[in-house]
Amino acid sequence: MSSISGKKKELSSSSFTKKVGLFEAKVLAINPTAEEFKDLLNIETSEDLEYVSKTNSGEYDLVRFDVWLEEIKSKQKFKCVFFIKDKVRTSKDELKTQYINSIGKCFWGTSVSELPEWFTERDVREAFDGEEEFYKFLTVWLGELDLRDEDAKLMLSWKALISGKFNEITDQLKGDFCTNVGAMACIKTVIKDDEMKEYQEIYNKGFIPTYILKNFNTTDYNDVSLINSIKNKKGKKTPVEKYISEIHGEYGCKYYFELSKIHDYNPDDNLVASDKVISSDSPNY
Repeated sequence: MSSISGKKKELSSSSFTKKVGLFEAKVLAINPTAEEFKDLLNIETSEDLEYVSKTNSGEYDLVRFDVWLEEIKSKQKFKCVFFIKDKVRTSKDELKTQYINSIGKCFWGTSVSELPEWFTERDVREAFDGEEEFYKFLTVWLGELDLRDEDAKLMLSWKALISGKFNEITDQLKGDFCTNVGAMACIKTVIKDDEMKEYQEIYNKGFIPTYILKNFNTTDYNDVSLINSIKNKKGKKTPVEKYISEIHGEYGCKYYFELSKIHDYNPDDNLVASDKVISSDSPNY
Protein backbone atom coordinates (compact mmCIF):
# COMPACT_ATOMS: atom_id res chain seq x y z
CA MET A 1 0.00 0.00 0.00
CA SER A 2 1.45 3.32 -1.01
CA SER A 3 1.52 6.36 1.26
CA ILE A 4 2.88 9.86 1.54
CA SER A 5 4.09 10.79 5.00
CA GLY A 6 6.98 12.28 6.91
CA LYS A 7 8.19 15.62 8.17
CA LYS A 8 8.06 18.85 6.23
CA LYS A 9 11.61 19.79 5.28
CA GLU A 10 13.23 22.71 7.02
CA LEU A 11 13.86 25.86 5.06
CA SER A 12 17.55 26.37 4.35
CA SER A 13 19.53 29.24 2.93
CA SER A 14 20.25 27.17 -0.18
CA SER A 15 16.54 27.20 -1.05
CA PHE A 16 16.82 30.76 -2.32
CA THR A 17 17.91 32.09 -5.67
CA LYS A 18 21.30 33.77 -5.57
CA LYS A 19 21.18 37.55 -5.31
CA VAL A 20 23.33 40.52 -6.20
CA GLY A 21 23.00 44.14 -5.15
CA LEU A 22 22.55 46.33 -2.11
CA PHE A 23 19.94 45.84 0.58
CA GLU A 24 18.89 46.78 4.09
CA ALA A 25 19.31 44.01 6.64
CA LYS A 26 18.73 43.21 10.28
CA VAL A 27 21.52 41.42 12.13
CA LEU A 28 19.84 38.27 13.45
CA ALA A 29 22.72 36.41 15.03
CA ILE A 30 26.49 36.38 15.45
CA ASN A 31 28.22 33.04 16.01
CA PRO A 32 24.93 31.30 16.85
CA THR A 33 24.70 28.08 18.82
CA ALA A 34 22.93 25.06 17.34
CA GLU A 35 19.83 26.00 19.34
CA GLU A 36 19.92 29.57 18.02
CA PHE A 37 20.22 28.24 14.47
CA LYS A 38 16.80 26.65 14.85
CA ASP A 39 15.15 29.38 16.95
CA LEU A 40 16.44 32.42 15.09
CA LEU A 41 17.22 31.12 11.62
CA ASN A 42 14.79 28.20 11.27
CA ILE A 43 17.70 26.07 10.06
CA GLU A 44 18.76 22.62 11.23
CA THR A 45 22.55 22.57 11.15
CA SER A 46 25.19 19.91 11.31
CA GLU A 47 27.97 22.45 10.73
CA ASP A 48 31.03 22.66 12.92
CA LEU A 49 30.12 25.40 15.38
CA GLU A 50 33.63 25.84 16.69
CA TYR A 51 34.44 29.48 16.03
CA VAL A 52 38.00 29.41 17.38
CA SER A 53 40.73 27.45 15.64
CA LYS A 54 44.30 27.66 14.40
CA THR A 55 45.62 28.90 11.07
CA ASN A 56 46.59 26.25 8.53
CA SER A 57 50.19 26.50 9.68
CA GLY A 58 49.12 26.08 13.30
CA GLU A 59 51.12 29.17 14.18
CA TYR A 60 48.32 31.58 15.09
CA ASP A 61 44.95 31.54 16.81
CA LEU A 62 42.07 32.32 14.46
CA VAL A 63 38.61 33.57 15.42
CA ARG A 64 35.72 33.33 12.95
CA PHE A 65 32.62 35.49 13.12
CA ASP A 66 29.51 34.26 11.32
CA VAL A 67 27.16 37.22 11.02
CA TRP A 68 23.64 36.25 9.96
CA LEU A 69 21.56 38.88 8.20
CA GLU A 70 17.89 39.06 7.25
CA GLU A 71 16.91 41.16 4.24
CA ILE A 72 14.16 43.48 5.45
CA LYS A 73 11.69 43.04 2.59
CA SER A 74 12.07 39.41 1.48
CA LYS A 75 13.21 38.00 4.87
CA GLN A 76 15.88 36.05 3.00
CA LYS A 77 18.82 35.16 5.23
CA PHE A 78 22.49 35.59 4.36
CA LYS A 79 25.72 34.80 6.15
CA CYS A 80 28.74 37.09 6.17
CA VAL A 81 32.04 35.77 7.52
CA PHE A 82 34.92 37.62 9.19
CA PHE A 83 38.24 36.25 10.43
CA ILE A 84 40.66 37.77 12.95
CA LYS A 85 44.12 36.26 13.28
CA ASP A 86 46.30 36.96 16.32
CA LYS A 87 49.09 38.33 14.15
CA VAL A 88 49.88 42.03 14.00
CA ARG A 89 48.96 43.42 10.61
CA THR A 90 51.84 44.96 8.70
CA SER A 91 52.28 46.27 5.16
CA LYS A 92 53.66 43.94 2.48
CA ASP A 93 57.11 45.48 2.83
CA GLU A 94 56.73 45.28 6.65
CA LEU A 95 57.70 48.94 6.98
CA LYS A 96 54.34 50.02 8.39
CA THR A 97 52.09 48.64 11.10
CA GLN A 98 48.35 49.02 11.39
CA TYR A 99 47.14 50.46 14.69
CA ILE A 100 43.67 50.45 16.19
CA ASN A 101 42.26 52.74 18.87
CA SER A 102 39.66 52.19 21.55
CA ILE A 103 36.71 53.08 19.29
CA GLY A 104 37.72 50.65 16.53
CA LYS A 105 39.33 53.12 14.12
CA CYS A 106 42.47 52.00 12.28
CA PHE A 107 45.48 53.90 10.95
CA TRP A 108 48.82 52.93 9.37
CA GLY A 109 52.20 54.19 10.58
CA THR A 110 55.83 53.28 11.23
CA SER A 111 55.40 54.05 14.94
CA VAL A 112 52.85 55.37 17.39
CA SER A 113 54.66 58.70 17.51
CA GLU A 114 53.81 59.51 13.91
CA LEU A 115 50.09 58.79 14.24
CA PRO A 116 47.74 61.82 14.11
CA GLU A 117 46.64 63.41 17.35
CA TRP A 118 42.93 62.82 16.72
CA PHE A 119 43.71 59.09 16.57
CA THR A 120 45.94 58.87 19.64
CA GLU A 121 43.55 60.84 21.84
CA ARG A 122 42.13 57.37 22.49
CA ASP A 123 44.01 54.31 23.73
CA VAL A 124 46.00 52.78 20.85
CA ARG A 125 47.49 49.35 20.20
CA GLU A 126 48.77 47.32 17.23
CA ALA A 127 45.91 45.84 15.20
CA PHE A 128 45.44 42.16 14.45
CA ASP A 129 44.96 40.91 10.91
CA GLY A 130 41.23 41.16 10.11
CA GLU A 131 40.24 43.59 12.85
CA GLU A 132 39.80 46.56 10.52
CA GLU A 133 37.04 44.86 8.50
CA PHE A 134 35.22 43.54 11.56
CA TYR A 135 35.31 46.83 13.44
CA LYS A 136 34.05 48.67 10.36
CA PHE A 137 31.05 46.35 10.42
CA LEU A 138 30.57 46.87 14.16
CA THR A 139 30.69 50.66 13.71
CA VAL A 140 27.87 50.52 11.13
CA TRP A 141 25.79 47.97 13.05
CA LEU A 142 26.17 49.77 16.39
CA GLY A 143 25.24 53.03 14.72
CA GLU A 144 23.47 54.44 17.77
CA LEU A 145 26.71 54.43 19.77
CA ASP A 146 28.05 58.00 19.88
CA LEU A 147 31.71 57.48 19.06
CA ARG A 148 32.37 61.22 19.35
CA ASP A 149 31.78 61.05 23.09
CA GLU A 150 35.08 61.05 24.97
CA ASP A 151 33.97 58.13 27.14
CA ALA A 152 32.85 55.94 24.22
CA LYS A 153 34.55 52.58 23.74
CA LEU A 154 34.30 49.98 20.99
CA MET A 155 36.97 47.42 21.73
CA LEU A 156 36.42 43.71 22.35
CA SER A 157 38.47 41.58 24.71
CA TRP A 158 40.80 39.45 22.59
CA LYS A 159 41.36 37.09 25.55
CA ALA A 160 37.61 36.45 25.70
CA LEU A 161 37.31 35.95 21.94
CA ILE A 162 40.06 33.33 21.67
CA SER A 163 38.41 31.55 24.61
CA GLY A 164 35.22 31.29 22.55
CA LYS A 165 33.32 33.86 24.62
CA PHE A 166 31.33 36.19 22.38
CA ASN A 167 28.84 37.72 24.80
CA GLU A 168 30.36 41.20 24.41
CA ILE A 169 29.01 41.10 20.86
CA THR A 170 25.91 38.94 21.19
CA ASP A 171 24.60 40.99 24.11
CA GLN A 172 24.31 43.90 21.67
CA LEU A 173 21.78 42.03 19.51
CA LYS A 174 19.08 43.28 21.87
CA GLY A 175 20.96 46.37 23.00
CA ASP A 176 20.35 50.08 22.56
CA PHE A 177 23.09 50.71 20.01
CA CYS A 178 22.24 48.25 17.22
CA THR A 179 20.72 49.39 13.92
CA ASN A 180 19.93 47.87 10.55
CA VAL A 181 22.82 47.82 8.08
CA GLY A 182 23.32 48.29 4.37
CA ALA A 183 24.97 45.21 2.85
CA MET A 184 26.06 44.05 -0.60
CA ALA A 185 25.24 40.60 -1.99
CA CYS A 186 27.72 39.29 -4.55
CA ILE A 187 28.80 36.08 -6.27
CA LYS A 188 32.04 34.25 -5.55
CA THR A 189 33.32 32.04 -8.35
CA VAL A 190 35.78 29.24 -7.50
CA ILE A 191 37.32 26.17 -9.05
CA LYS A 192 36.35 23.14 -6.98
CA ASP A 193 36.83 19.53 -8.04
CA ASP A 194 37.88 20.79 -11.49
CA GLU A 195 34.55 22.56 -11.91
CA MET A 196 33.69 26.23 -11.80
CA LYS A 197 31.14 26.84 -9.05
CA GLU A 198 29.37 29.95 -7.84
CA TYR A 199 28.53 30.80 -4.24
CA GLN A 200 26.41 33.45 -2.60
CA GLU A 201 28.54 35.91 -0.64
CA ILE A 202 28.08 39.08 1.37
CA TYR A 203 31.00 41.44 0.87
CA ASN A 204 32.49 41.88 4.33
CA LYS A 205 34.11 45.24 3.54
CA GLY A 206 30.93 46.67 2.09
CA PHE A 207 28.68 47.56 5.03
CA ILE A 208 27.22 51.06 4.99
CA PRO A 209 24.60 53.00 6.99
CA THR A 210 21.12 52.42 5.60
CA TYR A 211 20.55 56.10 4.75
CA ILE A 212 23.11 55.78 1.93
CA LEU A 213 21.12 53.04 0.17
CA LYS A 214 18.59 55.45 -1.33
CA ASN A 215 21.32 56.94 -3.54
CA PHE A 216 21.58 53.70 -5.48
CA ASN A 217 17.88 53.80 -6.39
CA THR A 218 18.18 57.04 -8.34
CA THR A 219 21.59 56.86 -10.04
CA ASP A 220 23.18 54.14 -12.18
CA TYR A 221 26.43 53.56 -10.32
CA ASN A 222 27.24 50.61 -12.58
CA ASP A 223 27.99 53.05 -15.41
CA VAL A 224 31.71 52.78 -16.22
CA SER A 225 32.16 56.44 -17.12
CA LEU A 226 30.53 57.52 -13.84
CA ILE A 227 32.66 55.08 -11.84
CA ASN A 228 35.86 56.41 -13.43
CA SER A 229 34.76 59.98 -12.83
CA ILE A 230 34.22 59.24 -9.13
CA LYS A 231 37.52 57.38 -8.76
CA ASN A 232 39.44 60.25 -10.38
CA LYS A 233 37.66 63.00 -8.46
CA LYS A 234 39.98 65.37 -6.64
CA GLY A 235 39.19 66.67 -3.19
CA LYS A 236 36.74 65.41 -0.59
CA LYS A 237 34.28 62.73 -1.69
CA THR A 238 30.74 62.15 -0.48
CA PRO A 239 30.06 58.93 1.52
CA VAL A 240 28.62 57.33 -1.64
CA GLU A 241 31.62 58.34 -3.75
CA LYS A 242 34.03 57.07 -1.12
CA TYR A 243 32.20 53.75 -0.97
CA ILE A 244 32.25 53.34 -4.76
CA SER A 245 35.95 54.23 -4.93
CA GLU A 246 36.76 51.62 -2.28
CA ILE A 247 34.64 48.90 -3.88
CA HIS A 248 36.34 49.44 -7.26
CA GLY A 249 39.80 50.08 -5.79
CA GLU A 250 42.89 47.91 -5.65
CA TYR A 251 41.77 46.33 -2.38
CA GLY A 252 38.07 46.34 -3.22
CA CYS A 253 35.61 43.58 -4.08
CA LYS A 254 37.04 40.76 -6.22
CA TYR A 255 33.68 39.01 -6.66
CA TYR A 256 30.90 39.72 -9.13
CA PHE A 257 28.69 42.55 -7.87
CA GLU A 258 26.27 45.22 -9.02
CA LEU A 259 25.79 48.56 -7.30
CA SER A 260 22.03 48.60 -7.54
CA LYS A 261 18.99 47.42 -5.60
CA ILE A 262 19.16 43.73 -4.71
CA HIS A 263 17.77 41.40 -7.38
CA ASP A 264 18.07 37.84 -8.71
CA TYR A 265 21.51 36.97 -10.06
CA ASN A 266 21.70 36.31 -13.80
CA PRO A 267 24.84 34.26 -14.63
CA ASP A 268 24.75 35.58 -18.20
CA ASP A 269 25.55 39.06 -16.84
CA ASN A 270 28.75 37.80 -15.24
CA LEU A 271 30.84 38.13 -18.38
CA VAL A 272 34.15 38.41 -16.57
CA ALA A 273 33.72 35.42 -14.27
CA SER A 274 36.81 33.74 -15.67
CA ASP A 275 38.92 36.73 -14.63
CA LYS A 276 37.71 36.53 -11.04
CA VAL A 277 37.91 32.78 -10.49
CA ILE A 278 39.88 31.78 -7.42
CA SER A 279 41.20 28.34 -6.65
CA SER A 280 39.71 27.76 -3.21
CA ASP A 281 36.59 28.58 -1.24
CA SER A 282 38.52 28.68 2.02
CA PRO A 283 40.44 31.60 3.53
CA ASN A 284 44.18 31.46 2.94
CA TYR A 285 45.14 31.11 6.57
